[in-house]
Amino acid sequence: LFCGKTMIEDMKVLSDLVEEGTVIPPRFLPPQFRDLMGLSAWMSFSRFMTGMNFHQLEQDYSNVI
Repeated sequence: LFCGKTMIEDMKVLSDLVEEGTVIPPRFLPPQFRDLMGLSAWMSFSRFMTGMNFHQLEQDYSNVI
């Protein structure tokens, strides 16, 4: 089971499923997901880059490039 975008209201249900043993931790967790601080930095950077308007950036710095 992969819990991607989860609403805060769903956390109680997920917590209950974990306690029941219906939801179990993954057998393999990639190294980049083991460090939660690193993961949050990676996700923040990814979100920042997604919001960039590279066309506008190119126009703004066209005289420098």
